Amino acid sequence: MSEQQNGYIIPADINSLSFDSFGRDPERDVVCLAPIRTMIRREEEIVLIRKVRKVEEIEEGVSCPVTSQTLSSGFTAQVATAPTAPQTEDESRSEGWYESFQPAEQQSSVSEFTVHSRYNCFLLDTDSMRRLQEEVSASKLLQPGTYTIRLKSGTFDYRASSGHPGEPIVLLWLYGGKVVNHKTNVEVRSTWSSLNGYGDMLTIDVVEPTTLCGFFFDTYLDDNEGEVAIEVDGAEFAELVVHSQRNCYYIDPESMVRLEQTAVSKSLQAGSYVLKIKSGTFGYRTDTGTQGEPIVLLWIYGGKVMNHDTGVETGATWVSLNGYDDTLMLDVQESATLCAFFYDTYLEDNEGEVTLSLEQL
Repeated sequence: MSEQQNGYIIPADINSLSFDSFGRDPERDVVCLAPIRTMIRREEEIVLIRKVRKVEEIEEGVSCPVTSQTLSSGFTAQVATAPTAPQTEDESRSEGWYESFQPAEQQSSVSEFTVHSRYNCFLLDTDSMRRLQEEVSASKLLQPGTYTIRLKSGTFDYRASSGHPGEPIVLLWLYGGKVVNHKTNVEVRSTWSSLNGYGDMLTIDVVEPTTLCGFFFDTYLDDNEGEVAIEVDGAEFAELVVHSQRNCYYIDPESMVRLEQTAVSKSLQAGSYVLKIKSGTFGYRTDTGTQGEPIVLLWIYGGKVMNHDTGVETGATWVSLNGYDDTLMLDVQESATLCAFFYDTYLEDNEGEVTLSLEQL
């Protein structure tokens, strides 16, 4: 059986369709060849057509996509790609194929949470802070001037028995004088930061003599391994070495539980995340009239994660955010917990809070 449309004989058997089933007129035809399978749904039937020649009467000039290739015959062929269609009707129905394929748009979700300067501040008593500054840390006194501090070499491994490689990180504490971190652009009398990866750097203006301390945190020191070398441009000394055991501040397990309970904690499922400070500041000594800083300290543990700045998969890591432009990009391979907090020796004069933006890609 066949039927006649517009002067052409079209066979009823669709499988017999070919380019020769239609007349050709170079003056009016536009032909696009695409190596795709087009789906046609008719009531309960799904028919696969492997090749289609479309003929239309064109009254005005036409333009073809810029990716098309002009053939010598005057026709234009466009090559397109598409996912392979199911081979049978049952496969088509079970896999949910439709007449047109639209790739799924990548979805992201953004949440916000607030870290308070008192409620989410981990208390270190005065003697513990003195021990951190004077006995544990690798430290140097910086005279007034501008300094750029970066990781030169080495890694810190908090659990050598785990078999994972060490991570190029270090925590920094500055105190004793007036200093400005270029990332926050706020003059303060003490502040902290972290260096995560060899590309990370801290640039500071020292207004009054200030002590730079390099250290790590851990609950067990005997299985720590490695050391990092900090390069300080602008200082009389060129290098400061921070050792994984000698310069690691011990936090007993009970205190670590208290820290995790004090912090604002978020469970991170497997996926990729971007974390940054959206607004707010932390002021640790409001009675001196100094401004607060947009800073926060992060402790990530309990799974397998990778900070993009270090490129090393690890079971736990420390990161600071300093300023509104500072960003943590994190890949979570196994579910982990993110803790955001401050630390100080006295909470009653703390002021402010910071709001963090957490985006899951």
